[in-house]
Amino acid sequence: MTRVESDAHLRRIIDTIPVLAWCNLPEGSNEFLNQRWQDYTGLSQREACGWGSQAAFHPDDIGPLMDRWRMLLSSGEAGEIEARLRRHDGVYRWFLIRVEPLRNEVGNIVRWYGTSTDIDDLKRAHVELVQGSNAA
Repeated sequence: MTRVESDAHLRRIIDTIPVLAWCNLPEGSNEFLNQRWQDYTGLSQREACGWGSQAAFHPDDIGPLMDRWRMLLSSGEAGEIEARLRRHDGVYRWFLIRVEPLRNEVGNIVRWYGTSTDIDDLKRAHVELVQGSNAA
């Protein structure tokens, strides 16, 4: 397999996995979003590059999300947070966002890789369960 074929194969895998996947630069700005992320949010790679991906998050969640992101950037640790992400049709759904740093041979972070997994149905079921317990 040639380098071009290998790159195309990897891209197909990244675009097909059943999560929204992305890559950020060491200082935290967005560098890459898989096709599934772009299709879900309706934002193009160009629109979401840098800090543009923030436009896809619920206004009530962006503050806590960015606070957590700054904390992870400072610590260099992997982490996760839940936040609502706007679908292309304007509907917000809850996602579990996980991020891992990639370090070079001397330990410096060269990229952050992350996934956003839809947990909205699970969150709703939990709320219904809690409300049902409280009503009993």
